[in-house]
Amino acid sequence: MRDRGYSRVRGPLNYSVNDENPGVLFEGYNGLPLILMAHNPGYYNRLLTDCGLAKAKDLYAYLVTKATMAGERFQRVMKAVRRRAPQLDIREVRLDGKGFRQDVVTMLKIFNEAWSANWGFVEVTPPEVDAIAADLKPIVDPDITAIAEIEGKPVGMMVCVPNVNEILRKIPNGRLFPTGWYKLLTGLRDIRGFRTMLMGVVPEYRNRGVDALMIDKVMQSGLAAGYEYCELSWVLEDNEAMTSLADKAGGFLYRKYRIYEADTDALILP
Repeated sequence: MRDRGYSRVRGPLNYSVNDENPGVLFEGYNGLPLILMAHNPGYYNRLLTDCGLAKAKDLYAYLVTKATMAGERFQRVMKAVRRRAPQLDIREVRLDGKGFRQDVVTMLKIFNEAWSANWGFVEVTPPEVDAIAADLKPIVDPDITAIAEIEGKPVGMMVCVPNVNEILRKIPNGRLFPTGWYKLLTGLRDIRGFRTMLMGVVPEYRNRGVDALMIDKVMQSGLAAGYEYCELSWVLEDNEAMTSLADKAGGFLYRKYRIYEADTDALILP
């Protein structure tokens, strides 16, 4: 990398922060990983720091359980938000072919607007939209999706996916073919958890409760559909709006992931 003119290394990342499994798990080895989240032995942090890498940014994962959603604290926060939030129409993602593609385009447009000022942001491109739509279509559950609109204008979105790891770990050899796909598809209805994978509110409608109302809608719909827990992940450590909302709603900060960086010269022995 130094020979190619690069002065700094950062990771682990799969091309950008938009892809799966960013960072290294370094706190919270309490249970199995959720879909598309990193998982590794605890000594990885020591290996990386011994090589000269240091913290660039931490990513948080919050656990919200069925008991949390039914609790007085969660309900009190959501009641307070409803009093000051604008009048929203919150609908589910459509599953028909054309409607699904249009909704994915809408959601990723909101994502690009909402995340443009965030650390590590890389704009989602049209080819990535097609790839994401293809990946999500087989597992998306409309009960745990939300597009928020004000007078027909999309202002926020939230996409959660069932934690298919609950099923994948039951496929002995890890192969989806020839029988793994059947086990996956027939097991979707028995999944008890989901992960918030994408969430954003366009800048002009922030701090008005749109994000909280989407969370409330998805959580309540998830409970009604039989889900028992949700992971809000990942959240940038300095995203005060989201960390504050997660704390107020009773989310439990139960895992932390770290992205490392260093000057390339510092990683090369003389």
